[in-house]
Amino acid sequence: MEPKPTHFGWRIAKFSGVLFVVLMLGKFLLPGVGPGRVKRPPVLNNLRNITIATLSVESQSHHLPLETENESGVTLSWATQILPNFDHATLYRKIDKSSNWDSTKNEKLYQTFIQGFDYPGQKHLAPSNPKYKDYGPIHFSANVHVLGSGGVTSINEVTDGTSNTMFFGSIIENIPPWGQSGNFRDPTVGLNKDPNGFGNPHSEIPVIFVDCHSTFLSEDIDEKVLRAIATPNGGEKVESEF
Repeated sequence: MEPKPTHFGWRIAKFSGVLFVVLMLGKFLLPGVGPGRVKRPPVLNNLRNITIATLSVESQSHHLPLETENESGVTLSWATQILPNFDHATLYRKIDKSSNWDSTKNEKLYQTFIQGFDYPGQKHLAPSNPKYKDYGPIHFSANVHVLGSGGVTSINEVTDGTSNTMFFGSIIENIPPWGQSGNFRDPTVGLNKDPNGFGNPHSEIPVIFVDCHSTFLSEDIDEKVLRAIATPNGGEKVESEF
């Protein structure tokens, strides 16, 4: 004769059944619940891939993709330097590193459109300089305080915290070719405030931080917060949510 379940045991079984139903409903009905249910906007995926490729350069060469002259006096853009980690190793190998990006030897290679360097939905945005309209554009720029001249050479120098330091963001004006060096912007000039700053057709600008977390920042973000997240080692404290 089988023992009858106790009242307590029956309550546990009932609770477990209800919990299972709730979890299953949540998985199918609630956004972001369960594995694979959260869809990151494509623009943030592109920013994430750029950041991962950049950090991979540091992991491999022990420094970030700095824009310094090589032995031939040629400066490779940071975007060019991350190509091997951006599924374009073959293209990178074909580039003549002893010639400028817009030289006769390299122009066809640098006219390649790189999927992932574009802002989804804005592929029509060609380089702003008519001279380079046939070159592959890049719709993202690096924080000048991190990758620019006078920035940091490695992530270890980001003492303000990798989660508090902006790395890359979208741009909407003065679009450069990805092969052109000097693609840096200064967040402290404001968002959607300057043609040479970070921007977006909308009021929120997609950005990513050194720790690879991405978000949309309002163009009305507090100026103090913006200055704090712009510098990698300025000692500022980020006191408000952004």
